[in-house]
Amino acid sequence: MEAINLGVEPRTGSGKGAARKVRKGGRIPAVVYRSGQDPLELTVEPSEIELAMRRTANRNTLFRFVLASTERICLVKEVQRHPVSRRLLHVDFYEVRADEPVVVKVRLDPVGRAAGTRKGGVLKIVRPWLDVRCLPGDIPTTIPVDVNELEVGQFVRIGSLEPPDGTTLLYDTNFHVVGVSGRGADEETAGGAPASAETPAAPASDNR
Repeated sequence: MEAINLGVEPRTGSGKGAARKVRKGGRIPAVVYRSGQDPLELTVEPSEIELAMRRTANRNTLFRFVLASTERICLVKEVQRHPVSRRLLHVDFYEVRADEPVVVKVRLDPVGRAAGTRKGGVLKIVRPWLDVRCLPGDIPTTIPVDVNELEVGQFVRIGSLEPPDGTTLLYDTNFHVVGVSGRGADEETAGGAPASAETPAAPASDNR
């Protein structure tokens, strides 16, 4: 994933009064958290962040900026918005290194049309976000999963997913991520069949 350039300025002063002054000037306060180091306080142009996030449609968008003559690569940790207008008020970043893995949540992306939906079943995403470990430059936009062969009552487990190159899916149990539910499957479950008895779409691999 290519980082997006962001213009920043160092911030002086703290507290609500200083923050209001920054916003009055058309910018917003931000903080960069760094492992083992003091956080950096700065200001950013909110429209730059909003535009970048809309273009990428990715919560894991990487931002690049230069502060104190040092180039930094960051992910957005948290944003604060106005409760009514939803305008951006404050951003927390955390700095990453190109050679150090990070753990992020990546959206599951069902690809195709499940066979069971043609018979009245409903495709259900059980886990819309998956934990992924990878280098910052390898963060995928989504984790694709082929659902074309799924019949009613079948599920895909995380152990059968093929993660994108350079990434590792993190899980302790081989849970369902997506499946097709329907009347037949619901009746079987109601009759006492455990979830593990549902037919998987593909053989499950060992837990990692």
